[in-house]
Amino acid sequence: MRLLVRVLAGVTVLVAAGLVLIAVTDRPAPVEIGSVSITVPVCAREAAVPSDWTGRVQRSLERMPIPFRGERLEALLSTIDASARRFGIDPLAVLGVIAIESEFDPLAVSPRGAMGLMQLRAETARELAERLGIAWLSDEMLLDPDLNVLLGTFYLSRLIERFGDLDAALVAFHAGPGRVELSQGQGGPLPLGYANKVWDAIVRLHIRAIA
Repeated sequence: MRLLVRVLAGVTVLVAAGLVLIAVTDRPAPVEIGSVSITVPVCAREAAVPSDWTGRVQRSLERMPIPFRGERLEALLSTIDASARRFGIDPLAVLGVIAIESEFDPLAVSPRGAMGLMQLRAETARELAERLGIAWLSDEMLLDPDLNVLLGTFYLSRLIERFGDLDAALVAFHAGPGRVELSQGQGGPLPLGYANKVWDAIVRLHIRAIA
């Protein structure tokens, strides 16, 4: 069971077994991309997750039927943590996207061609890689967990910056930015089914991790 209290673009998630606090901030976060330092506004949320969240979540994930175990799982969580810190977003949000998109299968390919842990389309990934100065050798690169998480986290951070809200960013991540722009242009509500699934995954993982 979760309770969402929305304040502007931020969300506070209260859980009976623990607390995940995500707050609004306008502070820009410096990011190193290659040899160039840029500023990425943290326009939506930062999570007050424990510094040892990777160890806690790893113990939870080890009990689940996923293809990552031991050192491989530790390395994946380290990549998620590093990428989330690099782009100034909540690592648990990235973890939730992975849980819903691919169920932690790094070789997952959707009927529409989305690939890897965060289910990125090749054309989107190529653009993201170019912006990060990463040479694109083939679409099969998306099956590399580290690169997929890096590009997917970067993409999610751009969507948060663009739409100013994690829920809207999640809708855009899943259904495309045009879907969010259409809803906003018509003044109608966003279809939050996918975003709710990600939040549910975050809450489930957090409860398991602190149990």
